[in-house]
Amino acid sequence: RTAHARAGTRPKPPMSFDNTALSSGEHFNEAVFRQRTAAAVARVRKLLDVARTAPALAGDVHHAYADKYALAERTTNVAAAALLNALAELGLSDAHVRTLRDWAQRGRRTVTLRWTSSATCTFIEKKKWREKDATKAVIEHESTFSAKSTTTLSSSHVIEEWHWRYEASYALTAYAGADADAHGASLTLCNRTAQRTRLVRRHESRPYAEQSVESPLDVDATWLFLLLDAGCRAAAHIDRTATTCRT
Repeated sequence: RTAHARAGTRPKPPMSFDNTALSSGEHFNEAVFRQRTAAAVARVRKLLDVARTAPALAGDVHHAYADKYALAERTTNVAAAALLNALAELGLSDAHVRTLRDWAQRGRRTVTLRWTSSATCTFIEKKKWREKDATKAVIEHESTFSAKSTTTLSSSHVIEEWHWRYEASYALTAYAGADADAHGASLTLCNRTAQRTRLVRRHESRPYAEQSVESPLDVDATWLFLLLDAGCRAAAHIDRTATTCRT
């Protein structure tokens, strides 16, 4: 099967991009991991046939020493498939996967995924008009020599409105080697530009920065495409006979 089916500040912009890495304080929490795993296992048990063996953590199941290698291979392949499926949702096609695999395996070059984003805020126009207030004052007049009459008084106020265009763009690209702009060594996996109009009243201040360009976020994905076989399926394998193979 194909790779798609593998095992006082300004307001926040409507489209924002955060390429901040995880802080050093975010570590693996075994208690949380076990809690989430237990919830997942309980859910899987409801979906599996009652005759099948219920899933469990590897450490809770009797196993042979060699099974550790099989488990490492299986979990690595599942992780790789999950990443490829996630990238496919962003625009990674089967043709892209084959090209990136060739870069990594035949060309022996690194494969880097790059996320770029930018945004602009430009003035469109100013509108000004007068609007009547909802409340009115009614005055009654009465005299000895004339019939009763009324006078209705109303007020209005001026409204000023500034129209701004906010436009945001992003792109996910892949490139081989060290040069992201080299001809024939880069692919655009997905890109999009969107815009909206922001109305501001009472002041003419720009609601967002005039222009903002985020620093490119690069991720080395060479290992992922080195794992793929000729059918572009995740095929991680541990050579148990290698002298460098250790646990």
